[in-house]
Amino acid sequence: MRQSLDLINWEKAQEKVRQWEAQGYIDREPPSPASSSSPAATDYPTNAVAAQLPTIDHAVKRYFQDLVDRGLAYSTIRKDRIIIER
Repeated sequence: MRQSLDLINWEKAQEKVRQWEAQGYIDREPPSPASSSSPAATDYPTNAVAAQLPTIDHAVKRYFQDLVDRGLAYSTIRKDRIIIER
């Protein structure tokens, strides 16, 4: 599996990969033996995490505000609005 390591130093990248290989997993808890046949509980957001996620409406409003803040042309914003609102 390919994954960006967000590193520019080859030695540090190799060290990180060796650590993952020694752990047997990549920066997350290994699955417990009891839940190996069922989806892990961490695959789905908990209620506390879900409560912190923005709603779709809020995310769309923030997206359009970002377009305005970046100074994009009205026609560009309008085209995006037509596509997203459909």
